[in-house]
Amino acid sequence: MKILETQLANAGVPADSGTLKQLYAFFQLIETGNRRANLTSISGWESVRDELIVRSLPLARLLNGAKPGCRLIDIGTGAGVPGLVLKIVYPHLNVTLVDATRKKIDFLTEAIDELGLKDVTAVHARAEDLARQPEHRESYDFAVARAIGSLSELAELLLPFVTLGGTAAAMKSAGVEAEAEQAAFAASQMGAEPAMLVSVDRPGGGPPDSLVTWRKARPTPRRYPRRPGIPRKTPLTAPQSAGAGVSHR
Repeated sequence: MKILETQLANAGVPADSGTLKQLYAFFQLIETGNRRANLTSISGWESVRDELIVRSLPLARLLNGAKPGCRLIDIGTGAGVPGLVLKIVYPHLNVTLVDATRKKIDFLTEAIDELGLKDVTAVHARAEDLARQPEHRESYDFAVARAIGSLSELAELLLPFVTLGGTAAAMKSAGVEAEAEQAAFAASQMGAEPAMLVSVDRPGGGPPDSLVTWRKARPTPRRYPRRPGIPRKTPLTAPQSAGAGVSHR
């Protein structure tokens, strides 16, 4: 646990003994849940700690200074990553976890109860459908995802949930500059400013991850997102070169 405490401190994330215990309890629930629902191929404390918990922490930098009740939605959450991790380290968040697989949502519902978490809900839905419901559309300060698709797809899935001035963010592996450029048109169509790319260290070494963020500047047109599956099968692309749509920091 000392290693995790150090990793949290290095990420600038507050971590008392209660937080560390809850993160370890979350790991134990994943180990048990994996035997029933095939949540993730990652197992064992060190792997779950580094690959699921610590690699989610760069998203926490978006939440520094977030007010109590700030709303965050995690699309394609799977085993609760990164949304449940962020909820544990920032308990004042109001979090919605979304996944299209019923067994994963059943696991998350049990995990939320076992961990005694409040103001967090697991929803069985496709993002394309949920984003059209008034209680969810443009209602979140943050929409996040962790490598569930291309950045063009993620822009279309995440940004319709984000309120004006809010942020959509995705964690990806290194080398996404070209992908981010390709996604610039889709993000612009969703009402976003140009993407910001931040390189972040990966636990255990290896190529750094990329934190990709879009700030919502304009309302998303009602025609987006398109029908379920279409953003993945047919990503939005510019009719011709749209120019640079990425900033680096």
